[in-house]
Amino acid sequence: MKRNYLISLLALLLFVFASEGPNSGSTFISDGSNGMTDEWLTPTRAVSSNDSWATCSQTGGETQYLNAQGFGFTSVTGTVDGILVEIEERAVTGGAYEQTIKVVKGGTIQGTNKSTGANLPVTDTYVSYGGAADLWGLSWTAADITAADFGCVISTNSAGVASTRIDHIRITVTYTAAASGTKRRVFGEIRDANGNGGVTLINEYDYRVSAKGGWKFARF
Repeated sequence: MKRNYLISLLALLLFVFASEGPNSGSTFISDGSNGMTDEWLTPTRAVSSNDSWATCSQTGGETQYLNAQGFGFTSVTGTVDGILVEIEERAVTGGAYEQTIKVVKGGTIQGTNKSTGANLPVTDTYVSYGGAADLWGLSWTAADITAADFGCVISTNSAGVASTRIDHIRITVTYTAAASGTKRRVFGEIRDANGNGGVTLINEYDYRVSAKGGWKFARF
């Protein structure tokens, strides 16, 4: 007689969903690689939220990039799920607005431009770009994130003379840590196709993800 068994496994953690951050950058420069001449003064002041700003006096048109790197990520492993950039920004005078917000991967400015062209707020305000499930149009490894040359850039624009301030830039990275074949206690039941039976399993198993996306269990 053919037997069918239903195994119900409860509270089994196969993956660890985690995040690191928000982390502050450690290296800041005014980057003229976009061909612009309006520089960011005292760019290193964007290291923390302390009302000491990186500033740019805009003459009309796009600024140079404020390039922030060295965010000190150390715990990111497995699969990178998303990158959230938060910039505490402000337009002091004039109608300054977002021009370019991109990530820096391997020391190169790239990825989707997250600028919406929105006007900068008139008081110091964190504005969010990207998110927990946003990869900015790129493929990432954990090593890309933990590298010293990972970061982001911002440039602003204006129709005329304007003054812009950046108080702080911070980044949070979400990731899924790879399953590591860790021993876990598994609780479950075995029943036949009619729901009869009730042998309770309480034992330790080693779980691993198979190449086809299923699971393999080895009893200890």
